[in-house]
Amino acid sequence: LRDRDGGFMVRHPEQVKGKRLAVGSLDISTELQSILQSGVSQQTYVAVAPFDRTRRTLTFRRIQDAPMIVVAGLAEDDYLAQWRQERWKTLGWLGFSLFVLWGGGLVLWRLWRGRERSAHALATSEAAFRSLAENSADYIMRYDRQHRHTYMNPAGLKVSGLAAGELIGKTHHEAGFPEDLCLLWEQ
Repeated sequence: LRDRDGGFMVRHPEQVKGKRLAVGSLDISTELQSILQSGVSQQTYVAVAPFDRTRRTLTFRRIQDAPMIVVAGLAEDDYLAQWRQERWKTLGWLGFSLFVLWGGGLVLWRLWRGRERSAHALATSEAAFRSLAENSADYIMRYDRQHRHTYMNPAGLKVSGLAAGELIGKTHHEAGFPEDLCLLWEQ
């Protein structure tokens, strides 16, 4: 509690860092001096107290119809103490989270690279098969479990006399091959 000029009337706690301020002491910050001179009735500000050199966030308010003002404040060290105590725990969790994200990203990257390698190997294998099959003079065909044709090379199409569109997706019987040849192929 201060008088209208900023002099101490009463303080709680009475001592700060072993220093006691005398009643009437005008030991005030330049920020509070400026605020008192401006005539505003209330304001929150940050200042370093001249009597103990502690940085505080303060709020002051003039008491209506009374020649005094109330100033209340809290040192940054006091209101940041819990954060400062917990920052290492918070930073530890943040570090752990980043490690997990990095590790997960690394796993996903390796899975992706493995998939890319597999796709490349499959494409290379498929290209080699196509080259071999397309250029072979032998009759090469591929069919599924229901004996439906999925592929026939040009030499096979030439021997059968059919176009690929007439053969692909059809069984040997549906394509019109002789019965004895169909039985041989379906074994």
